[in-house]
Amino acid sequence: MIDLEEIIDWQQRGINARVMGLAAEENPLLKLRPVGCKRKMGEWQIKSDAWLFGWTIEDQMRRSCVGYYYQPVGTILRAYPAPNSRGECAT
Repeated sequence: MIDLEEIIDWQQRGINARVMGLAAEENPLLKLRPVGCKRKMGEWQIKSDAWLFGWTIEDQMRRSCVGYYYQPVGTILRAYPAPNSRGECAT
């Protein structure tokens, strides 16, 4: 069975892939799909879904141009401007 740390690792891999500009279809697990064994298929599905989840979160952050970060002093959350008509973030 897969533990939580491994799931988080695959989510981070998906985030990193999106940061590097890879498409969702470039999930490396799609080429490694097991056949036959239900247990292996279940583990593969969890990893694949975790990768896609991480990729999707990063993609949505980039599309909406909304980011949040921690500031030790003052406001904790800061929203960035909405995208223009071409979907690009204003600077």
